Amino acid sequence: MKLFWAVDEWKPGNGYGFSVHNQRMKQALIEAGVSITTDPDEPADLAVHIAATHAFIPVPGARNVFFTATEMSEPTTWRKSIAEAEALVLPSESSRQVCSRYFAGPTYVCPLGCDPNQVKYHERHAPEPGETWNILYVGNLGTCQGKGIDILLSAWNRFNYRLPENATLYIKTSDIPSPEIQHFIPSPTGLIPTSSKGRKSVTIDTRKLPFDELIKLYEDAHVFAFPSRGEGWGLVLTDSLASGLPSIWTHSSAMLDYANESIGYPITDFKMSMLFPAEIDEFTNHKPMRGAEADPETLIGKINEIIGNYPKALRRGRLASERMRSHYTWRQAAEKFIAICEQILVKEPVH
Repeated sequence: MKLFWAVDEWKPGNGYGFSVHNQRMKQALIEAGVSITTDPDEPADLAVHIAATHAFIPVPGARNVFFTATEMSEPTTWRKSIAEAEALVLPSESSRQVCSRYFAGPTYVCPLGCDPNQVKYHERHAPEPGETWNILYVGNLGTCQGKGIDILLSAWNRFNYRLPENATLYIKTSDIPSPEIQHFIPSPTGLIPTSSKGRKSVTIDTRKLPFDELIKLYEDAHVFAFPSRGEGWGLVLTDSLASGLPSIWTHSSAMLDYANESIGYPITDFKMSMLFPAEIDEFTNHKPMRGAEADPETLIGKINEIIGNYPKALRRGRLASERMRSHYTWRQAAEKFIAICEQILVKEPVH
């Protein structure tokens, strides 16, 4: 099998998830023996596109396979040219259900994964006297509310009095400009800049880190807080779980496929709220887009539940690591995708 890799670029910020998906899947396919070319003039069996729903541009004359995802109740945008794709591949059942309403052709589910050689199980312990409880968030900050950072900051500003005095929040993002590391103290009206990290403080880190240094942030944390309104898969949660970090997430969308209370702390107390209104643009008509909005007080309660019984949280973290590192790896994702491509190739072309 030979694949033409139609999208081969790296985009931080809002494009981080698709960039990681693109890079890791391509490498896993090569390691599995698949021949891949980025030369549009070379013959190939299929043209593979890994990108957001607004970014699909079919290769003329090719059998185009579009591997995409959507996080909410509707796609962010839906380019009309997607109708020309031979098939859609989605990372989760929730994405498949949403996208199949707009696509008449075959749809497939191919879970994503982690690299167990890079994301290893990390032994943790509760803070010693003088140390802090480090709560970690990884995701968008300035340009997108879909990842729930507004929910997390609202929870921290309003209910931090319920947390231990030595609790701190560390936000890793890449979608806002320098300075690279900033510190704040919470208040009911918002974050107040400060010169250094302290108790109950919030640190925002915008550095462009290599993957091994990013994983070190997971290893240095005690809790992962991810109140995302929706995920196509949730790669940062995958890495958190794979490292054994006790994790909190809003239990909707893709997380229903691979995570539950036996391996972490799902928030089931949420409401479906509007994120973006209906739009008419050059792509297609839109219905109002809704996502799962976690209750901020419940989020703080989950953090306290982990801190209050950290040995139990660590046991769930170990089970999470075992599940992700054995059942959801990039090698397995590549094997599943190869099987899907083989199914597509034996069928008559749709167009």
